[in-house]
Amino acid sequence: GSAQPGVVPKKLLHWKKVPMKNVEGSLWAEKSVASSDITEHSNELVKLFFEDPNKTKPGKKAGAGTEGGGKKPKVVQLLDLKRANNIAITLSRFKLSNAEIKQAILKLDSTTLTFDHLQMLLTLLPTSDEMKMLKAYKGDHDMLGVSERFLLTMARIPKVEARVQGFIFKLEFNSRKDDLKDKVTLMASTAKKVMDSTKLKGILEITLALGNFMNSGHSLGNAQGCSIESLLMLSGIRAGTNKKITLMHYLAALVATKEPHLLDFAHELRGCKEAAAMAVGALRLELAQLLQCGDELAKTLADIAMPREVRVALSVSLSLSVSLS
Repeated sequence: GSAQPGVVPKKLLHWKKVPMKNVEGSLWAEKSVASSDITEHSNELVKLFFEDPNKTKPGKKAGAGTEGGGKKPKVVQLLDLKRANNIAITLSRFKLSNAEIKQAILKLDSTTLTFDHLQMLLTLLPTSDEMKMLKAYKGDHDMLGVSERFLLTMARIPKVEARVQGFIFKLEFNSRKDDLKDKVTLMASTAKKVMDSTKLKGILEITLALGNFMNSGHSLGNAQGCSIESLLMLSGIRAGTNKKITLMHYLAALVATKEPHLLDFAHELRGCKEAAAMAVGALRLELAQLLQCGDELAKTLADIAMPREVRVALSVSLSLSVSLS
């Protein structure tokens, strides 16, 4: 039988029909089952599997959608799919509207945007090419995709990348400055402890005499001092008769015999191990990077209203450079 007029199946059964010429002699040839006539079940089937296309579906008003009942307007996507998805996924972690993000950047609101947020923001900001693309778009901005609308909001912030960099600098400056100051203070106190150690000076005096004796008659002799690193070479000079004995062993035995009170010189240098692990060059580089970041931001942000917090951070960084130089 056939369905009632005016109704259509909700979904067709897309089977593969057997051609008429192949029916004869097949499983489909004989019609012996009386229940294959389903006319009496037509009403039930229509109720379950058919629908009237002219009737409005529950929960949806007639003509809902665009004007005139047409299709929903297509979202305009200017970015490639990968870039758009990356922006959308990252933004979902913020749980903030574009307007809220914009205001937090302008006001340096660290209660809204954390350090981690700002680090992520740097990867989302529009590139120069994306800026040109957004500027060239003359259509309805409301039709743009989520990622495109975000980039458009960011593009409307003057010097947005410099502002975000300045925001990050403001948040991390104090911790970076304090960490550097602690390292320099430790290095300075350790250097003073070494310079004030009378026992270490006594050890070095004996070492110098021993070294000059070894180098007597050579241009390396008659030295008034040597680099601290040179002292490691004493372990590399071995006795000719007993290879197990080095010049370092001889120095220790000589000090134990002549000046035994100097053997505990290490007690005067307690606490120096941590400073020994630091490199002066690394500290200088860290300071230079901190100051360079401040200088670059000062130049970049000179033509916009610089927030007081950033201005203070920059002035402190300059003061720090003077005190550490």
